[in-house]
Amino acid sequence: MLLLFTMAFNYIFSARREKITNSPLMLDDLHDDEVVQLTRFPRQGVTDVCSLVCNDIRHHTARSHAIPIETQVLAALQFFGTGSFQWVIGRTC
Repeated sequence: MLLLFTMAFNYIFSARREKITNSPLMLDDLHDDEVVQLTRFPRQGVTDVCSLVCNDIRHHTARSHAIPIETQVLAALQFFGTGSFQWVIGRTC
């Protein structure tokens, strides 16, 4: 019984040490037709929105691995274009 408890304890704490990181979705990762399909905007429109809101949503430090501005804008436009956040998460992950 003690062996089983020890194995379970080691499994739980070793699994917590593993950190899974995904690279953020960037505009350069998408083709022009994918950008229009996901955001309902052309590529230039998305870059214009990024430049308009960059000062308002920029993180001044790299603490906590801040999400890039481009990724934040893409996620918001995908949500506004589809009306569903679950589809967007499934599509990008």
